[in-house]
Amino acid sequence: MNTSNSFNSILQYAPERHTMKIISTGLILLCLVCPVLWAVESSELPWERDIDAVLTAAKADNKMVFMDIYADWCGPCRMMDSETFVNAAVQKKFESMLIIKVDADVNVAVASKYGTGSLPTLVVLTPDGMPILTEAGYQAPEQFVAWLDSASEKLDRFRKLEADVKANPENLEQVVELSTEYAMAHQSDRALPLLEKIRPAMEIHINSDFQGRYFYLLGVVYLGTDNFEESADTFGHLIEQFPEDYRLEHAQRLLYQGQFMGAQAAVEEERYDAARAGFQKLTEQKLHADIADEAERRLKALKILGNKAPELMVQEWLDDNKTTLADLKGKVVLVDFFQIICPGCKDAKPKIEALRNKYKDDGLEAVGLAVAFELQDSQKPERIREYLHENPYGYPIGIDTEQDTTFARYN
Repeated sequence: MNTSNSFNSILQYAPERHTMKIISTGLILLCLVCPVLWAVESSELPWERDIDAVLTAAKADNKMVFMDIYADWCGPCRMMDSETFVNAAVQKKFESMLIIKVDADVNVAVASKYGTGSLPTLVVLTPDGMPILTEAGYQAPEQFVAWLDSASEKLDRFRKLEADVKANPENLEQVVELSTEYAMAHQSDRALPLLEKIRPAMEIHINSDFQGRYFYLLGVVYLGTDNFEESADTFGHLIEQFPEDYRLEHAQRLLYQGQFMGAQAAVEEERYDAARAGFQKLTEQKLHADIADEAERRLKALKILGNKAPELMVQEWLDDNKTTLADLKGKVVLVDFFQIICPGCKDAKPKIEALRNKYKDDGLEAVGLAVAFELQDSQKPERIREYLHENPYGYPIGIDTEQDTTFARYN
């Protein structure tokens, strides 16, 4: 709660002023209590949980949407509930909006689509579902109210720009300004057709700075719509044609990032040769060592992807559950390399068991290999057997040969 809603000192009064002080104190209490009587606990607010239903209602009622992406374990998320959402001024703002809570651990798809990767993520959507404001982290009540006000101002600006572009689609400055707003709101799919339509005019525009701005924006929008080759071509065009442009350094990095994302997309599409070629090219560039290093790491992983999986070199199977890859042919196999001293490995065990049970009929199998690449004296085979007797697994478990042979092949 706000410190303004609490006393900073104990009120005292002298006996001869007893009546007057009681009246004064009563008035002070009345002023402090009034807002609290209006405000309700965060849990009592009309939070929605279904994003599809909220977006439908928002469009029908022409209302903006506030989205709180949170997790139960997140301290700043709990502070938003206990300090910000209970504030009277905040709740007054919520009266004109629809509000929804998204548990990042439960509704992963929605959290990934709208979130920033940090919690809490606070998002304001337009009535037609477009994010116009996104912020990560805790906000105090006054700060949050100002932030919501800025969302309304931004919506008004969007609507004016959209109306202006609709009335005069040949106004290049307005088209680029609206496309910039779309891109900043992670709505590159809305910006792309606008930018592509004016490209012929931009190719011959007399203002080189405006041209540089346009091609930089177009490259960013291509990235945002997963058009990685077009993005690389556009940034390459900017670098070649406008060598004095102040955006050049950023454009060069974005070019490499686009190439990296394109290579990763090839991995996901199982086009492994194309992925290898893309990552190999990135390892050879010298401007951005972090991108080159990550590309090198992905190349190493590609030595396995698309090829026959290395055989499991197991020195001992526990509980007579001997398993070979030949036995599992045709299935999706999750190999769990774990150390018995690893807290994260222990936490993963029930999740792997749950996944296996849920998708076993669809062809998922899990195999665990006990390894030891540190503190080997604490993880000798006899200790591993003892641990597994005390903590049985719901899938076949073996002890890796020399405690890391298979692990080294897969790592």
